Amino acid sequence: MFNVPNVPSAAAMVMAGSLLFAASAAVAAPVEQTMGGIAIMHGGVGVGDRNTMEQARSRYNLRLTFATKGSGAYLSGTRVLIVDRQGTSRVDTSASGPWLFARLPAGDYVVTATEGNQTLRQKISIKGSAAREWVFRFDAPSSAP
Repeated sequence: MFNVPNVPSAAAMVMAGSLLFAASAAVAAPVEQTMGGIAIMHGGVGVGDRNTMEQARSRYNLRLTFATKGSGAYLSGTRVLIVDRQGTSRVDTSASGPWLFARLPAGDYVVTATEGNQTLRQKISIKGSAAREWVFRFDAPSSAP
């Protein structure tokens, strides 16, 4: 009789695969949080994540997207800072995906997005519940050594 030690059974392999899938699905879920009274949601990695965010988008009056110039490839991990007219930081986070939604009170803001060594800024005015959308387009990373 031939017996191979330390080879998991098919049932154990299926169970491990299911746990890995569940763990990866949990990581991909959009992040919802409140910062100084400002509700934000960020994510957008994967179809399920994007669908969840699309269903929630009407609850937010600022919708940001982070992408690469030219290719349009989405970016994740972009550092986002939203500062109001008084200079108060209202949002300071790293987006867990290419989309960040925020529910801001009416007013004027400067949104700063940093990806790698590039920083882009945009002034945005929020007027009531009217939604504003902005795409931050970053240069593609240099392939030079």
